[in-house]
Amino acid sequence: MATETGALRVLYVEDNPVDADLVSREIARRAPDISLETTGTLAGALELLDREAARFDVVLTDLNLPDGSGLELISRCRERELPQALVVITGSGDQEAAVAALKAGADDYLVKRPELAGRLPGALRAAWAESCRKRKRRARPLRLLYAEPSAVDVDLTRRYLAKHARNVRMTVVGCGEEVLERLPASRDFEVGFDVLLLDYRLPGMTALEVVKALRRERGLDLPIVLVTGHGSEDSAVQALRLGVDDYLVKDEKYLHLLPAVLEKMAKQADLNRSEERYRTLFENSQAVMLVIDPEYAAVVDANPAAEAWYGWTREELCRKNMGEVCLSRPDPAGEPGWKQGHFQGRHLRADGSQRDVELFGGEVARSGRTLFYCIVQDVTDKKLAEGELLKSEAEFRRLSGEFNGLLDAIPDDLMLLDRELRLHWVNRAGAESAGRSMEEMVGRHCYELCYGKSTPCESCSVLETFATGRPAQQTVTREPEGRSWEIRTVPLKGEQGEIARVIQLKRDITEQTRLEQQYLHAQKMESIGTLAGGVAHDFNNILTVIGGLGQLTMERMGPDDPLRANMAGIMEATERASYLTRELLLFSRKQKSERRPVDLNQVVERMRSFLHRIIGEDITLRQLRLGVPLPILADSNHLQQVLMNLAVNARDAMPEGGEFLLRTDRVQLCEEPAADGYRRPGAYALLRVSDTGTGMDQATLARIFEPFFTTKETGKGTGLGLSVVYGIIKQHEGFVTVQSEPGKGSTFSIYLPLNDLVPQQEPPPQQEPAGGGSETILLAEDNELVRNLLATVLTEAGYQVMAATDGEEAVRSFAEHAGSIDLLLFDLVMPKLGGKGARDRIHRTHAGVKVIFISGYEPEPARDQAGTAEDACLLYKPVAPRELLKTVREVLDGGR
Repeated sequence: MATETGALRVLYVEDNPVDADLVSREIARRAPDISLETTGTLAGALELLDREAARFDVVLTDLNLPDGSGLELISRCRERELPQALVVITGSGDQEAAVAALKAGADDYLVKRPELAGRLPGALRAAWAESCRKRKRRARPLRLLYAEPSAVDVDLTRRYLAKHARNVRMTVVGCGEEVLERLPASRDFEVGFDVLLLDYRLPGMTALEVVKALRRERGLDLPIVLVTGHGSEDSAVQALRLGVDDYLVKDEKYLHLLPAVLEKMAKQADLNRSEERYRTLFENSQAVMLVIDPEYAAVVDANPAAEAWYGWTREELCRKNMGEVCLSRPDPAGEPGWKQGHFQGRHLRADGSQRDVELFGGEVARSGRTLFYCIVQDVTDKKLAEGELLKSEAEFRRLSGEFNGLLDAIPDDLMLLDRELRLHWVNRAGAESAGRSMEEMVGRHCYELCYGKSTPCESCSVLETFATGRPAQQTVTREPEGRSWEIRTVPLKGEQGEIARVIQLKRDITEQTRLEQQYLHAQKMESIGTLAGGVAHDFNNILTVIGGLGQLTMERMGPDDPLRANMAGIMEATERASYLTRELLLFSRKQKSERRPVDLNQVVERMRSFLHRIIGEDITLRQLRLGVPLPILADSNHLQQVLMNLAVNARDAMPEGGEFLLRTDRVQLCEEPAADGYRRPGAYALLRVSDTGTGMDQATLARIFEPFFTTKETGKGTGLGLSVVYGIIKQHEGFVTVQSEPGKGSTFSIYLPLNDLVPQQEPPPQQEPAGGGSETILLAEDNELVRNLLATVLTEAGYQVMAATDGEEAVRSFAEHAGSIDLLLFDLVMPKLGGKGARDRIHRTHAGVKVIFISGYEPEPARDQAGTAEDACLLYKPVAPRELLKTVREVLDGGR
């Protein structure tokens, strides 16, 4: 039914196809909630109603049909007691036809006029509503109190109503006193009857006296119908004045009219009760309520709440037109949506204030008129609050946008997760890492998106944070790529203090880990280098003594001395130990480095023949050199050491022969500086040294530059070769990289910064004989063995030697023999007072005395300690006797 589905279903009986089409289109346009089914004949309509009567709520029929009339259809429907509302529509406006239709049982009668299309939806709905009300009334008994002294009239009335008004339940009394006994003493009590049918002539109290008692004394509003045997106009007027609702004369039409009159009175009683309930609600409601005549936009009623809110009395409000109250649009009927019961406006109050209002209401029938009731709700504060809310929402959206923009700018992955590890939010970096859009990721599990798993990860930091309520951190590495992530989780608490969500920050630390390892490796190499420098210093002192004494001993032996071979072995071992010391100093960057402009191509070319001898005849040496010079600032001897060490490694990696390739080139690096500080952008000379040997695995590659690390058999390698290479290249502000795989050989790429200075040709070394003399030399050396050796060498060469164990003793000796000392031979580093300090104190009084410094420790600091004076000369341990004597002679003669 329409009341259940919300749609009104209409059977339209019309034989004119033009009219049928017009009505169908207008109904579809104006009232889409009304469904219309059309048939053109009486027979078709009756067949549909016989077969599917429940399908329709309203029957709309034309008065004239080709096989009958609309009146016949209405009569048939009423005879069958069908529940449909019945509406007649015709092209004539004949009043008799209208009366005939209504008598036949029609609920409404419409004339085909131009405005019919606009009225039709409302008329159909009203007819359906009225039909429903009638059915409800017919479904319940109409309780009739009948005061009639005549038994004959009572019997006739009872039999007629039993046949034509079966819902009437009649109670009969014979006099007025019984009427008063049956009815309550005031309106505060339930009446118990719907209509009082009162005969005019009653024994005892007259009918008019009964009416007077009921209306004036008891205040009852029970509908009263007065019945009399004659039609006296005076009696009727008097009865109506006392409060009688209708008046019937007992003539031949009396019984025929009685059911309709009783139904009318019952309907009026319902209306009275409804209006009473409405009035009670209206008067006692806290809501502001107005009743308006939409035709004139006039206020016809106002409740006490309206008086209090507007500030005018009810009488003052009822004298006002809505144009005086409503400042937006004075006519509520002109407001958009007013028929739907909702519109807005701005109302004026008695104090002159203006308030925003929202009105709810609709049509109401009162005293035969259609009025408009409305409930006025003050929404001024609500609108202000809504305005503030809109501002707050706009500000929230702005801040949210900025916050999301900030989170999206973070390069780390950010995720918001629940206890099931489902994603609720992710920033742009997180979506890009997963290779998905943010929308695709929300609602899915993190372990599925990030790691391609079907179950949570072991040791999940998110689950740990949910369990403990504390932040957690872990590092995750994915094999075989070797990528690493640092994962941090932070709890977010809900309103009850529970852990509602967890924020996960995921950072790719692969590159950071690699750089940290590089930095730690560089630091380790630096520390080992410092240690190596100290060890080399001690070795140099020992080697100076061994080598010096060995050379002196061999010079005293004859060519055929049987011990000469043993002595030669000692000298060879000393030389090898000296080479090892030089490698330690090179590795630690503490060997003396004299860098000057050289061409890398020339350095490599000069080493070619020497490298041939190192690698042997079964290994092919190839050289690919750039056709233009590669000027660098370098120590040629150190670069030769690099080439020699790499050649030795290549030879050992190719025991069955192979190819050894040297290639030079020029490159430009544009990348950012590395964490170790040596790989900087700029122009570089590139030296690639490749072999086709056994190659190295990743574990070996990670350690090749570590000092003393070797893969060779015991006794076949010191583990310093590549460490020395690393130290020399680092000392030259360059860097070295290695590419190697097992079975595919190795390639060392050496990058050295290019220099704009023109390379100089190196002069050939000249051998000059050592000499002796008779001058006096003041020797200061804290190491007794070295001191004795140096004194012996100098004494045997004819020099006079005065020895001191430290700088302070040397200063005192010089003060005692100042006039006879020709040369100072001081160790730079001594206890109490170093060589430079002793020289400075002596020069205060004897500035012209010549000085030679000796050091077996850190060449660069030694040079700084010795100073740059022209009379300062440096010798580095181990010092051969010939080199010592040659240098002493040159300094004494003024050659150095």
